[in-house]
Amino acid sequence: MKSNIRYLVLLLPIVLMTAYIVSYVYLYSMATTLSCALIVLWYTSKNNDIRNGIWIIGAFAFSIGGDRMLKLCSGHDLYFVSGISLFFIAHVLYLTYSLRNGRMAYKFLTVI
Repeated sequence: MKSNIRYLVLLLPIVLMTAYIVSYVYLYSMATTLSCALIVLWYTSKNNDIRNGIWIIGAFAFSIGGDRMLKLCSGHDLYFVSGISLFFIAHVLYLTYSLRNGRMAYKFLTVI
């Protein structure tokens, strides 16, 4: 039972996202992503694997920036382009993490 308590921290992003869906207050959306980054930081530091966690934490940070730019864009093309660019960087970081730690071959990646 004691080992299952550590999974309770995973409820935090669920609660924050529910609050965002109900209220549509941007702070909850940002807090959801930030809480996920903090969970990754906690888990990777606990397992002495912070070098791998940095890729995901960085991706979450760029995702927060992308969300914010798209939230502010309303008619400003530069904000829209900046938001999409930040999401692109986030996805490059997610992909880098996956390629470093997964079993996907680079040849397969070039096909898709």
